[in-house]
Amino acid sequence: MRKRLVSYTLCFVGLCTMFTLCYYYSYQKALKQMQSKSEEDNYALIQQLTQIGTTKSTDLDTLNPPATSVNVAGYDVVQAGAKLRIENYKLPENELTVEERMVTSDLAGLTREEIIKQLSDYMQDIPVTEYEKGLFAYELIKFSQDELILRKSYNQDLVDFKYYVAVKDGYVIIYYSDLKTVYEYTEIIAIDLPESERNRLMQGIKIKTNEELYELLESYTS
Repeated sequence: MRKRLVSYTLCFVGLCTMFTLCYYYSYQKALKQMQSKSEEDNYALIQQLTQIGTTKSTDLDTLNPPATSVNVAGYDVVQAGAKLRIENYKLPENELTVEERMVTSDLAGLTREEIIKQLSDYMQDIPVTEYEKGLFAYELIKFSQDELILRKSYNQDLVDFKYYVAVKDGYVIIYYSDLKTVYEYTEIIAIDLPESERNRLMQGIKIKTNEELYELLESYTS
């Protein structure tokens, strides 16, 4: 009886060991198959992502092509450090004087068209000192990157008066010959002057010299 029990026990242990070994080998085989499958899937995924990345990169290159340089040859501007020559031509004396210096900062970097416009703007709002000297033209004579020649032409005979006396806000006012720059605000009340003078002031009185101006003002205050 005891021998039979030992035999049954050994058989049971042997069967358990056999099933355990079978299960272990089956598990290892399945695990290897899963790892192999996973590696194949990963490789396929990597290949797919690489292909997608290449496609997107190509699309982006199409949408955003590499920047190309712009050819600016022929677009000339005055260089900083260029030579500036200003000619002052006076009529009727037919006298020409020349000033030479480095180009000023307001001209450096400008094109021919921009300089011509700047000279035109200057003539539209001439400084009173230039107006009194008879400035009537401001021209571009030569344009290059390294040299700029400008010419101012004067004729003082074109300026037939120095001051302009008129009335503003009831008071006598004195303008320069440009008719817009005020030389002096006086405290002379126009209504207190004789009618003949009021009529002259309404039309504007042109004065050629300082002596004539002082004489007029003195007559108004005496």
